[in-house]
Amino acid sequence: MKLFLTIVLSIIFIQQISSQSIGQCIKSPVIKDFNATKYFGKWYEIKRYNYIFEPKNLQCLVANYGYLNQSSVSVYNYGLNIKTNKTEGRSGYAYTPNVAEPNKLSVVLPVEVFNVTILQGEGPYDVLETDYDTYSLVYSCTQVVYDLVKLEIVWILARTPKLDEKLIHNLEQRLQSFNIDTSKLVTTDQSCGF
Repeated sequence: MKLFLTIVLSIIFIQQISSQSIGQCIKSPVIKDFNATKYFGKWYEIKRYNYIFEPKNLQCLVANYGYLNQSSVSVYNYGLNIKTNKTEGRSGYAYTPNVAEPNKLSVVLPVEVFNVTILQGEGPYDVLETDYDTYSLVYSCTQVVYDLVKLEIVWILARTPKLDEKLIHNLEQRLQSFNIDTSKLVTTDQSCGF
């Protein structure tokens, strides 16, 4: 009975965090001709799922990807801290665990508590679709309780701080075609002028 009650309470708690839900991660498609070099550069976060590790006081989130070495990509994520009015960021790297799936990367970023790095967090970063010049749809999902509970994060990224609403709507429809719940997407404030 205690186990059943623990499971039920855990499910209720998990449903309160928008990035966690019941079910299995989707199987991301492989983009065999994915070109990491064309993907390098600045990407603005347009919409995303809220997730537990996202700092709540950051606006105008941007990701910058570049060449690190033959097997790795540099990652620098940053935004404006609305409490301190200063730019904050985290540097890490990404690599492709399976060269046959070049759009499915693994990103390694520091996990910090009170500005102290306690470990290097690693998670999937699957580019579902991109045109390299305008938008990117990104999916990250980890099964946390067998095949019952998943930690899922979705991003709509763009090369510019704003996208046309019609394009955003079309991108949300593309996400839905992958069986991704777009009702959990929140809009990122991009009014900082980065």
